Amino acid sequence: MELKLIEKKQNPLLERTELVFELDTKGGPTPKEENVKEEIIKKEKISKENNPVEIRGIYSKFGTTKAIVYAYVYSSQNALEKLKKRKKEKEEKKK
Repeated sequence: MELKLIEKKQNPLLERTELVFELDTKGGPTPKEENVKEEIIKKEKISKENNPVEIRGIYSKFGTTKAIVYAYVYSSQNALEKLKKRKKEKEEKKK
């Protein structure tokens, strides 16, 4: 499994960095989210405890060994929890 950073964008409003990677599986199956998350943490030298990483999606390209990975690195655990809380409240209002 090989990761190549394609795009890195700061999102100060949501207190996160948005990353887009190209993943080359080298002929194997698409790896699990946890494995990809560990690889991103190693490659970007991220502190797991201070900066939570969330994988938003792994999208394989049909007929190739490549996939696109979207990941968010939050500035703190609190920033992630605050965003999830807001999203949950919004979903409850729809019901």
